[in-house]
Amino acid sequence: MASKKKKTEKGRHSFSARRQERKRKKKVQAYLHGDVKIPPSAHGRLSVQIGLIGIVLFVAVFTIAYYSNGDAGAFIGALGLIGVILSCIGIYQGLIGFSENKKDFSPNKRGIILNLILLIVLILMFFSGLKR
Repeated sequence: MASKKKKTEKGRHSFSARRQERKRKKKVQAYLHGDVKIPPSAHGRLSVQIGLIGIVLFVAVFTIAYYSNGDAGAFIGALGLIGVILSCIGIYQGLIGFSENKKDFSPNKRGIILNLILLIVLILMFFSGLKR
């Protein structure tokens, strides 16, 4: 009689283990095929937001330069410097975001690319101003 109880307990255990294994495989398949929503990286979102603020500053620099007829050199230079600093911070935040676990890293990539482009444009604008 004791051997029968062990068999049924073993049978139940193996059934629940198989059920848990099926659930685990189903979760893995959902994760691999994109059915599971993965939250974006917080640092990546911050990197994109900083890049957008930098673009607004970049547009503001040209707008102020146009309406002041080139007389606001110090103010335009300060805004350009702030834009360079912000883009460096955005690149740093995007790189930090890759260390977060189980997050979507596409905002990190977008933020880094956006801030790099902004940084390159602002540096080129600075060096073109030195030639004059």
